Amino acid sequence: MKIPLSWLGEYISLPDSLDVLCDAFTRAGLEVDHVASVSPAFSDVVVAKVIQTERHPHADRLQVAQVFDGERTVQVVCGDPKCRPGITIAFAKVGATLPSADGTFWTVKEAILRQISSSGMICSLEELGLASKSEGIVELPDSLIAGQDVTTLYKDTILDISLTPNLGHCMSIYGVARELSSFLQTPLRPLVSSVRETLTLPLFEAIQVQVDAPHLCSTYSCRLVTSVRVEPSPFWLARKLELAGIRSINNVVDISNYVLLLTGQPLHFFDYEEIQEKKLIVRAADTPTEMQTLDDVIRIAPSEALLICDAKRPLAIAGIMGGKEGSVQTTTTSVLIEAARFQASSIRKTSKTLSCKTDASLRFEKGTDPLTLPIALDLAADLLRQVAGGTVASGVLTLGQKSYVKEPIPCSPSKVNKLLGTHLSQGEIQDLLENLQMQVERVSQDNFQVTPPSYRNDVSQEIDLVEEVARLYGFQNLPQGLSPHIDSPCSDAPIFLAEQRVRTALLQEGLQELLTCDLTSPELSSLEERPHSVESISVLHSKSSDYSVLRSSLLPGLLQVIKYNIDRQNHDLCGFEVGKVHYQEQGNYHEPFHIGIVMTGLRSPYHFQPKTREVDFFDLKGVVENILNSFSVQNISFLPAHTHSLQPGRQAYIQKGNQRLGLLGEVHPSLRRKFDIDQRVFFAKLDLSMLITLQPTTFSVQDLPQVPCSDRDWTVTLPLHEPLAPLLATIHELASPLLEKVFLLDCFTSEKLGADRKNCTMRFIYRDKEKTLDWATVEQEHAKLLQTVKKSLGSLLFYEEEKTLP
Repeated sequence: MKIPLSWLGEYISLPDSLDVLCDAFTRAGLEVDHVASVSPAFSDVVVAKVIQTERHPHADRLQVAQVFDGERTVQVVCGDPKCRPGITIAFAKVGATLPSADGTFWTVKEAILRQISSSGMICSLEELGLASKSEGIVELPDSLIAGQDVTTLYKDTILDISLTPNLGHCMSIYGVARELSSFLQTPLRPLVSSVRETLTLPLFEAIQVQVDAPHLCSTYSCRLVTSVRVEPSPFWLARKLELAGIRSINNVVDISNYVLLLTGQPLHFFDYEEIQEKKLIVRAADTPTEMQTLDDVIRIAPSEALLICDAKRPLAIAGIMGGKEGSVQTTTTSVLIEAARFQASSIRKTSKTLSCKTDASLRFEKGTDPLTLPIALDLAADLLRQVAGGTVASGVLTLGQKSYVKEPIPCSPSKVNKLLGTHLSQGEIQDLLENLQMQVERVSQDNFQVTPPSYRNDVSQEIDLVEEVARLYGFQNLPQGLSPHIDSPCSDAPIFLAEQRVRTALLQEGLQELLTCDLTSPELSSLEERPHSVESISVLHSKSSDYSVLRSSLLPGLLQVIKYNIDRQNHDLCGFEVGKVHYQEQGNYHEPFHIGIVMTGLRSPYHFQPKTREVDFFDLKGVVENILNSFSVQNISFLPAHTHSLQPGRQAYIQKGNQRLGLLGEVHPSLRRKFDIDQRVFFAKLDLSMLITLQPTTFSVQDLPQVPCSDRDWTVTLPLHEPLAPLLATIHELASPLLEKVFLLDCFTSEKLGADRKNCTMRFIYRDKEKTLDWATVEQEHAKLLQTVKKSLGSLLFYEEEKTLP
């Protein structure tokens, strides 16, 4: 919201220091986003008076004017028919510089126009660079003195402020002035209006008003002004609107915008002659109603939207925008002014449905001041009389609530001090509240009855009064002592703790966290294979089919992220996402937390040593194993999987016993092609909701070994596609008392070995916790273990070789 200080200064005395003023804005909760000094770019342009005019002897459309610039009278040729004796103008002397449309400047020189000399130029706002378009020369107030520098008239300081949602009462020049007066401790000049009714025709004979929806329109008032002339606005009116960021249109429309900016009360002007049967009906729409609004857009007002209609058609969507029919045109001579109070929730709902936010709707949504309504109505009517030559009909037609009483709010001074940590006396609290125009009545020793002013729709309970005391007292003045710490008896949810834990573990693995949208398209949702009983969940009233269902898998979203990065020359990505997936099964809705991991491109950045390489299946498997270890989940099996979304032979289920935790593998090329990804992508998913149920609740601690171990390696030849898990499981089941650990050391394939075989080397670690083992004992135990394994596995083993480490 733009606040010109010249306009604000009409209602309060402003401090000389801009810093002091901005500090008062901040303390009031009005954030100053930007401060701009407005100064015209022209030079040597002065106020002048037109003394005499006559028609140019050689041109019908030109006039020869005698202009007094404060020092001398000069002759000027002017092409505007509005140039007439007695008006006050902006006059560019010979030698003055004026801006051009392309940003350059040009100098005014003496000229001969149709054999008549011209010494200077009578300027329009467009020629002065103060408006993008203007109609004719600018007429300045007659009170200005000839010779005065015109730049002084257009210098100003504009504050661009941001309003929080609770400060609806500050959405006007007077509202800001009223708020600042409390913080600057300066008197506020009252906002008063009087109207001269010169038309003897009573208003109730000229128009009938019927309110069929009093629950949506609590008050409806109107006035009639006849004999109106629609023409360009006077200098003072157009200038104020332009400084406030609103383009001047004509005197009638500008008055409506002026009253809105000044008082915060939206008005609507109807062309009285266009109202059918001279009757207005305020009603809720029975069915969706189509109408063309003032911005030339065809809009369909939803059912139950509040409409302003005449006897045959809708004329406006109440509180949002007027219709083209019945609006003020250049030919309008009689204006019916509407001022009303509409239900905030109704305006908000209609505005949101239409996707149409206007200056009026924003103010109605936050609630308008009922006591300002008649002031704004009278002010607009009297301005139409003064500026547009109108004649005001006698009387005001008002339906609905004519009086306003606000319920008092109980307030305890001791509670105020307790919440703020202050030691304010009852008198100090009362003074602070009264400075904000609140009525305070002492009921008992520690009890006030506080009645907020009519414009404070945001103050409805005691805690609001506490906030007002803190705001006016100054948040910077509140004590900064340490607050007491109270531990909650409720612990954090297990899923929340697990989510934080897995994020930390994955970040430590060098993965980057990714975030994708919960909403997706049906096509993407169906890419990953799922049981036939599982169905997607559709979204009601989705804006696009691309966001019409909830995701049932993290994979499509992560593939979109990879595609986005590859398109921007980032081919190396190792990332993860922790989030919910959504699906329904047999009528029940499920929202488990899943962990999604994707790896593609190079495992590490380029470096001369060691050389970088592409990620592979085992990089992904290692990350998954580390995550499972961080949750102390042991005895995990990786079993062959057969899903369509992953590459055959390069995928595995992650299981613990009979429970399936997830899946990992290489994304199938056909799926990659759908995302236009031409490099290998590895994906793993884990069910976090299931993972936290498998982590042990108790842990056993063992002493660190005090004696050395002895190692043995065993190389065994297996079928190429035979998993190693059964062999390791057999070794663990034998439970040798000296075997501490066994793990895969190396896996080797070659043409010499055979295309259908692989060599797996395992390392066995033997240790006696009481004493150091001798070589013979380890050999005997190792030989015994291998003999038992060979008998158990039978024909599975093709070839075996033992190696003793020195």
